[in-house]
Amino acid sequence: MLATGTTVTTAGLTQVDRDKIYQWINELSSPETRENALLELSKKRESVTDLAPMLWHSCGTIAALLQVRRNHFMLNLTRNKLRPVLRLLFFVLFVLQGKMVLQLSKEPSARLLKHVVRCYLRLSDNSRAREALRQCLPDQLKDTTFAQVLKDDSTTKRWLAQLVKNLQEGQVTDPRGIPLPPQ
Repeated sequence: MLATGTTVTTAGLTQVDRDKIYQWINELSSPETRENALLELSKKRESVTDLAPMLWHSCGTIAALLQVRRNHFMLNLTRNKLRPVLRLLFFVLFVLQGKMVLQLSKEPSARLLKHVVRCYLRLSDNSRAREALRQCLPDQLKDTTFAQVLKDDSTTKRWLAQLVKNLQEGQVTDPRGIPLPPQ
């Protein structure tokens, strides 16, 4: 169910398609229907350009997606079913974090920026996520947009430098400079 007052455009979708998308989003909140809803939504992630905002603005969906990540039922999914679910989670995470970075460039918050940079850095430990980040890491994290915000935060500056280094071709290291094993 979408939060009150939220408008989400779903250009190009028929009413039936739109209703089905909303039905699957609602089904994410129920453990009995979550697996099927995730699979169906993951199939639509390329064709429904507003899927990430639709998920973000629906009540309880982000909490349900985070719960999916830690629940054991994902371990019971077959390997073929797990891939699209993880792709959907990465897609939503990338889109939402990108929007957060854009918002942070307009209204800086050192605390939130620290969490966002740390999340991107952890994602860069994974070879597939690293490849995706090379293509979609927000420019604001590559240029000097946040220099003023980070001037007194050596930890976040170090994490950001490590993230940029991880996204360059070659050996990936952890924040201490220790090489990570290939994945």
